[in-house]
Amino acid sequence: MINRVHRLFQTLLWAAFYPVFRLAVPLKVTFGPGTESFLISPPVIIASNHKGLLDPFIIGFALCPPFSKTVHFMAKDAFFNNPAVGVFLRLMGAFPAYRGYGLEKSLERPKEILRNGGVIALFPEGKVFRDKGLGNAKRGVGALALETGAPVLPVAIRGSHGINLRSLLSGRVKIEVVVGNPECFRPLCADRDEEMIRVSKAVMEKIGELYYRPEEGEREKRIKEAC
Repeated sequence: MINRVHRLFQTLLWAAFYPVFRLAVPLKVTFGPGTESFLISPPVIIASNHKGLLDPFIIGFALCPPFSKTVHFMAKDAFFNNPAVGVFLRLMGAFPAYRGYGLEKSLERPKEILRNGGVIALFPEGKVFRDKGLGNAKRGVGALALETGAPVLPVAIRGSHGINLRSLLSGRVKIEVVVGNPECFRPLCADRDEEMIRVSKAVMEKIGELYYRPEEGEREKRIKEAC
């Protein structure tokens, strides 16, 4: 009963904020090479780069329309120390990262959501990466994909770094969400840690292909200069 009430409030909150967010934040959804359309078919892990605090909401409002499957996401533990903020985030589908408690503890809630046919938005970098380009992937996305068998939908967000009220009012903010093809990962060897790292790196590479797509020529030039 409690879970049903929670899901109802979550759906209503996302639906209420949807028109406001879409009016305030200009979102453009495009597709990566070989991708012409997408369908969020739970259970699924949406894996994205992380440039700003609004990224979970950008993913949710861009890829999951109101009254469809809502997105659950991991948030920094400190946000839940404020009771009002914590209640709001939980109603929006967030849950604590439990940083410092070990990987198993951090993945308990995502596994439960996926087992119940939900949608998880996960950021393989593990935190907001404010530098240029992309950060390295942590083990979490690989562990979750391998242990649940849920497909991973790679997504790249461009333009969400440093968004604030002033930048939104200025009209200079342009956010693009680039969607790739979902892929399921299976273990190739018995070494669990090695497999988690392998899959996490593979997911981050797919995100990189989407993130750098508009700058393929510049990226190739950087690669050649580095060799």
